[in-house]
Amino acid sequence: MKRYSIKARAGSIEYFDILSQNEDGYHIRLTRIHEGNRRTIDTFITRQLFELCQKTGYIYEIERAA
Repeated sequence: MKRYSIKARAGSIEYFDILSQNEDGYHIRLTRIHEGNRRTIDTFITRQLFELCQKTGYIYEIERAA
């Protein structure tokens, strides 16, 4: 499973894990941590939006801790 960091405002951490993919896009688990509060949701992102976010640097792949 790959993990991607999302550019977030100062004091926040946002990332998502790709759970599965199909021809239309990716099912992801999105996690947001702000002021010590963690919120996790499962959602879908289209392939086009994913690729655009990568090209602009809004998201980037990160290494997962073992």
